[in-house]
Amino acid sequence: HTHTHTHTHTHVRARALTHTYQNLKFLEWRGGGIKLKTQKGTFFALCVAFCWSLASPIDKVAMRHCTPLQFAMVNTFFKWIINIASLGWYVSTARKEEREKELRIREGAWIYILLGAIAGGVGFCLHVTATNAIPVVYNSALRRCGMIVSVLYGALVFGEHNLAKTLAASSVMIVGVLLIITQPKDDGGI
Repeated sequence: HTHTHTHTHTHVRARALTHTYQNLKFLEWRGGGIKLKTQKGTFFALCVAFCWSLASPIDKVAMRHCTPLQFAMVNTFFKWIINIASLGWYVSTARKEEREKELRIREGAWIYILLGAIAGGVGFCLHVTATNAIPVVYNSALRRCGMIVSVLYGALVFGEHNLAKTLAASSVMIVGVLLIITQPKDDGGI
């Protein structure tokens, strides 16, 4: 009986590890091309995280050669160029009904677009100031504190699920942030 229980437990654990490994493999080679095995949103969020992981150290180096205001102005200019190029690409490749859908903005949406733009703009200015004032690793870690608010907001406003699991995972990151900011300054703390 003990052998059967151990065998079953080992089998269940092996299946769980296999399932976890399969979830980590979000790309696969299929038919001469790469196929995305996960939701596109998850893949794009990972791409954003990768891009931002490169952006913060590059921002810090750039700010050694200019003032924070100069950096913000030039950065914003290039973001506009990229956004306009992206819009041009989308308009040239999208079907007519997709383009029409994108041009229709729901009534009442403008206030949220405006609030998001203001929050993003103020956040970017504060990011530039913080990047100029503290080490990049601290700035990157401290920005993650907003994750708990985002998780709660997603659950309350958008009805997103798995709140307990997401809050638990977010809390681990917040504990890491607390460990960084509470270190004595001599040991690398802020």
